[in-house]
Amino acid sequence: MPTFSCENYVQSGPATSPVRCKSLVIRNGSCFDECRGAESLRAYVQVSTLVPAQLPLGGSWSPDEILALNTLMEDCKGKYQICGPNAFNRYGFDEQVPTRVYAYNNRISGDRKIGSVALTLIEVGEGRLGDTEVVQTSEGAKAVYSSLARTLLDAVMIGRVSTLCASVRMDR
Repeated sequence: MPTFSCENYVQSGPATSPVRCKSLVIRNGSCFDECRGAESLRAYVQVSTLVPAQLPLGGSWSPDEILALNTLMEDCKGKYQICGPNAFNRYGFDEQVPTRVYAYNNRISGDRKIGSVALTLIEVGEGRLGDTEVVQTSEGAKAVYSSLARTLLDAVMIGRVSTLCASVRMDR
């Protein structure tokens, strides 16, 4: 486990102050500050690995949806499957292209934003994940989608919940 000292500042973003590194330890390719600011430094190192060496014309870059989701799930050591409106669109059940990525996973729940990518993460038990289809994107990343059968089941269940909610509102 190589250890080295650095006397420079690492900035993890505009909202945080620079983190002073005194002892930086590399374990399994990840950097950790032995003192304070470990989370900020870790976030900085991981985000810096996402950004390409050369920015595209216009000087603005953001990861694509799959890269953002894969990196997030890899970081928290979780599994995921893209579901809901994204899967409906993929299989041709809906022509509307969603502006968010909806994914079942076994680690995180809630809305997240990575660059310009908006994610809605739905935490489910390990046993609820499965029946998936792995798709390779044009950039070479692997995306895990709910299978056609699972997507149809989700569509039926979402329809039942929507119908139930509408009927409850009508009864009031």
